Amino acid sequence: MIRSGLVWRLLLVLIALALAGRFGPAGANEAVPYYSYTVDEQGVRLRVPQPYVVDREIFGPAVDKTAARFRGDLFVDDEGNLYVVETSFNRVLKFDREAKLVRVFGEDLDLSRPQGLFVAPNGDLFIADTGNSRILHTDQDGHVIREFHKPETALLETEFQPIKVVVDRRGYLYVLEEAATSGIILIDTAGNFRGFFGPTRIGFDLRRIFISLFATEEQKQYITLPEPSPHVDLFLASDGFLYTAIRGESGEQIQKLNAVGVNTFTDFSFDDPLIDPPRFESLWVDRYGVVSALDASTGQIYQYDQSGRLLMVFGGHGSGEAKFDRPVSVATDPDGRLYVLDGTRSIIYRLRPTNFARQVHRAGQLHFEGDYEGAAQVWREVLSIHSQYELAHGGIAKAYLRQGNYDEAMAEYRLAFDREGYSDAFREFRFHWLQRNFGLLLLALGLLLSGIILLTGRIVGRLKVLDVGWFDPDRRPAMAAVIGVLRSPGQTLWELRDSGSLWAVPVLLLLAYFVRVASLWLMAFHMLYTPTFESIVDWLSPFNVFTYYHLTERDWDQINIPLESLRIGGPFLAWVVVSYGVGVIYRGEGTFRAILRSSAYCLVPYILFTLPVVSVTHVLVGTERGLVNFAMSIIYLWCALLFFLQLRVVHDFDLGTSVRTLAITFFGMAILFGFGALLYLISSQMLRFGWEVVYELSTG
Repeated sequence: MIRSGLVWRLLLVLIALALAGRFGPAGANEAVPYYSYTVDEQGVRLRVPQPYVVDREIFGPAVDKTAARFRGDLFVDDEGNLYVVETSFNRVLKFDREAKLVRVFGEDLDLSRPQGLFVAPNGDLFIADTGNSRILHTDQDGHVIREFHKPETALLETEFQPIKVVVDRRGYLYVLEEAATSGIILIDTAGNFRGFFGPTRIGFDLRRIFISLFATEEQKQYITLPEPSPHVDLFLASDGFLYTAIRGESGEQIQKLNAVGVNTFTDFSFDDPLIDPPRFESLWVDRYGVVSALDASTGQIYQYDQSGRLLMVFGGHGSGEAKFDRPVSVATDPDGRLYVLDGTRSIIYRLRPTNFARQVHRAGQLHFEGDYEGAAQVWREVLSIHSQYELAHGGIAKAYLRQGNYDEAMAEYRLAFDREGYSDAFREFRFHWLQRNFGLLLLALGLLLSGIILLTGRIVGRLKVLDVGWFDPDRRPAMAAVIGVLRSPGQTLWELRDSGSLWAVPVLLLLAYFVRVASLWLMAFHMLYTPTFESIVDWLSPFNVFTYYHLTERDWDQINIPLESLRIGGPFLAWVVVSYGVGVIYRGEGTFRAILRSSAYCLVPYILFTLPVVSVTHVLVGTERGLVNFAMSIIYLWCALLFFLQLRVVHDFDLGTSVRTLAITFFGMAILFGFGALLYLISSQMLRFGWEVVYELSTG
């Protein structure tokens, strides 16, 4: 018993280590890169030239260098003056364009832990005075004009603690509170509460539905309900749009809110497959429309254009060029220089953009303004600096598309891995091709129909010969079973229970594997699809479920041959083994050979019809992908019904027993897959540990 207990403890330790190595934080094993990069459409890091260099380091007067957690905020006005909120010292510093200190606000304002600042076009200051629970409005000389305290409303139950503030042209205040999840507080010029602006939403989560359906009332009391992610920073652009940074890992960490609070940024991409998702803490938008967002977890700065495309990532924690210790705020002046406030070092770094960054920003602005020809010229200059910068190809493709050069546009979009743009170019190419060749197309269709009508008799006769010859159950039982499982599946599966060659099993599995690989190779570039589950309707699509969790679509150059064989063979073998075991428990009549043989023929619809459906993607555009999804859903559902019918027929179960057996079979397959995954994790960790030991011994 002692040995048995020791073995189980050791096994549990190994399992814990394996799970920690597999499911631990993604960033724990991968260091933040010390180079500047972008992430291409395939999720691969692409190094880029250094976009910024340190131009100057700015120190505040009488800064306490021992302050370990300096907090503050930056703001640059239209004249290029830099304002620094020093939370730790209850003051606001003003520097001119040459980084010369010209004024200190705070001695006579009685500030207490100020955390945010907005400077109006006329020079007035609005200070988020957190410790005094107020928004302080002063003129440019520091004379108090007005104080905004907590508005009278039942919707604000907690103490008023503003941390950020911006003011629009009407004089309305947009205020952020510490960790508030209700949204941005909107206050009018009279200090009245006008509602919450731009509240964040909780996305669809299938787990909440299961909890509401199956959890008891007592269990629900102990379940923490999800809350909307809070806004953490604000920026008001000159065009009236309000940019916000949201804490959390949702798909909308940066939002651009219009006048009614609707987010117009829906295509932002934040994912870097090698590190944890960013946690944006501060953001700024420059005159080119470039969004600079500061990641609090890594100290890196992400820059996006107005189309939501990632331009570059740079900075990070460290002591090298353009590296920081604990950056807390970022801002950009009219000359394109970037200011970064380092909270630990109590230093403001002024970064000057290099030629590469200036050209990328300029091209992005022209692209957003619709001047694609002008942007293409700048993008070509970017390619002369960095030939592998994919966004440049996308910009050039836009110009070709505007000029009607669809072939060149598609070629450039392919280099940029821009599937949506490629689809747009192909749509135009298809439309103009049909316009030019519509008459010839009608003539070809007419000739084809005439030939079919004239040759109908011969075709029918030939089919009868084939039916007697090729599909004769006595001469070619496997071919007859293929046709039979489509025509009369119940009878055919019953016959396969007692007869049929086992050689058909590996043949059909190899054909299914070939179809899987060929379908990936044959899939049109612009039609590659990754399902999303935004509503319960998405979960009802068999194609979405199968594609997302199992038969994932990918580019042909990313096909993993051994993995694809496991995608076909693994579930098939698991089904055969588990369904046989469950059938034995329920006293089914099916033997292992019968289940193995009949299960293989359930793959026939997938083998016969997948490639024709995938071939159609070469004449469709992205917005017509639903037709392919619908056809593939029919194929998957057809195969699933055949497997259910096979389970019922081979074991000779009634309907109720078949349903129960099917549910238990799926549960058993899940356990089998979980055990296999656990075994793989443990063995891979042990092999990795052994390799590291051997490496240390050999190099030590």
